[in-house]
Amino acid sequence: MRAPALSRRLQMALDLVGHTGTLADVGCDHGKLCVCACVKGIAQRAVAVDISAPSLAKAERLAAEYEVALVLRHADGLTATAQDGVDTAVIAGMGGMETARILALATYCPPRLVLVPHKNVDVVRRYLKLAGYRIDRDLVLQDGGHWYTAIAATADADATTLGDGWQRAVDALPDSGDWYVGADNRDNPDFAAYCRQRIEKLQRLLSLGNRDPKVAAELRCLKEYAQ
Repeated sequence: MRAPALSRRLQMALDLVGHTGTLADVGCDHGKLCVCACVKGIAQRAVAVDISAPSLAKAERLAAEYEVALVLRHADGLTATAQDGVDTAVIAGMGGMETARILALATYCPPRLVLVPHKNVDVVRRYLKLAGYRIDRDLVLQDGGHWYTAIAATADADATTLGDGWQRAVDALPDSGDWYVGADNRDNPDFAAYCRQRIEKLQRLLSLGNRDPKVAAELRCLKEYAQ
């Protein structure tokens, strides 16, 4: 059976999933990622999670069209999937702050994560470091005129959730180039354009009086990397 067509962003997320037992897509919207993963045999089982009932209804209709037995969870975040035996969790298209919040407030640590934030990516990288996840893949891509970063990470044996104090812990980490440049971007053909546009935006923010030290740190890092 032919699978639903995916945007470049979701296709990258699916590629990073690889093959898994139970897949959870948090913020599933139309459910295309889950349905596609099942149709293609990438996931044996999929759980679609969304805080929006209309979005879950769309996912349910799509699953019925493709005859996929999709598990639906009307919830905010990962906690509702604690009994689903999730092997890989996907959070694609949210900001970095929301992505980190979902991970921090979950009641368990999924063994594998595929994250595709559209901003505040440094927050996600900092969170993963503190929570005990190893980043396996990390690269930027453009889709529909927007930039995203796709990250695949694996939980270490001592991986943990950070709870309510996650943001203070993340903010306390010293600045490092590791937070601003993905490990796979040196050979990524999209990165030069991303870097150029991002540098222009950061320079504009500073010229308008922005004094956030993270802005200056990211600009310095990207300039060094672009040389």
